[in-house]
Amino acid sequence: MDTLIGEQLKPYWELYLRLQTIPSVSERTAGIIIAEVGADTEAFETVNHLASWSGLTLGNNESAGMVKRAGVTHGNKYLKTAMVTAAMGAKRKREDGLKEFFYSLASRMGNMKALVALAHKMIRIVYAMMTEG
Repeated sequence: MDTLIGEQLKPYWELYLRLQTIPSVSERTAGIIIAEVGADTEAFETVNHLASWSGLTLGNNESAGMVKRAGVTHGNKYLKTAMVTAAMGAKRKREDGLKEFFYSLASRMGNMKALVALAHKMIRIVYAMMTEG
């Protein structure tokens, strides 16, 4: 299966290697990102559309000025799982700013919400790498 997946990734090899430069994005995670999002982001007008499609944005449950609790939106479960797993690894890395981002949020809102926020930030980085290089 790994050789078959490798053959399918050959046309996107440059993007595949570029995505692995993001801290804690492994070969498997980069493959999942390419498989689920595609090589180009023409289907997503903005980074917010990609984040919403992946299920890494907060839901909005507001009516008549009253804001109620809402969890993350439903989205692509494979991409969401891959990005949250990558975020779990990124919060342990020393050499990047993602660790500091996670811990600054975790002190205010808790570990799980901060983890989803870190995954959201990472999907924004993925979008920037895919559109701008």
